[in-house]
Amino acid sequence: MPIAREVLVTIAEHNGVCVRPLAIRRTDLETGRTEVIDVPCGARLASKCKPCAERARKLRRQQIREGWHLEDEPTVPVEAPADDV
Repeated sequence: MPIAREVLVTIAEHNGVCVRPLAIRRTDLETGRTEVIDVPCGARLASKCKPCAERARKLRRQQIREGWHLEDEPTVPVEAPADDV
């Protein structure tokens, strides 16, 4: 039923809920009880998952505001090859 799927996706996007959650199985080591947990997909492209992309965009904006970005690119030291190479 494609119409029902479109309605569910629209409602999920309106409420900011992930459209493509990942199912992860978690086992409690003390009790042995296993349960399935839905985790947001974390997509950064709105074409894949609009709520996750919006959440990532807001996080990046906050990090830039707080100064998490680098002013200069770090230089990676070049190591000389060893004798056995």
